[in-house]
Amino acid sequence: MGVTAYAMARLGEEAGVPPGVENVLTTSSPGPVTAGMLADPRVRKLSFTGSTGVGRVLLAEAAKTVVSCSMELGGNAPFVVCDDTDLSAALDR
Repeated sequence: MGVTAYAMARLGEEAGVPPGVENVLTTSSPGPVTAGMLADPRVRKLSFTGSTGVGRVLLAEAAKTVVSCSMELGGNAPFVVCDDTDLSAALDR
């Protein structure tokens, strides 16, 4: 995750996204932190990009309080297509 998440949060802030709408949190204890966050009734949406194994754990945890989830799991690496991209090459990927 690292620097990209912080850069995206900063861009959101510059674009006028209200404080608290988007949050970046790093931790060395993801299980307990995530469980605590998903148990909070203020959390209504979870978006995750990563491994299928971690996605399964997150979905199970989110199901306990019926938090809406969007997942991009294992092997479906998304990428950004810019105006000057070779569309044929992008479609092949």
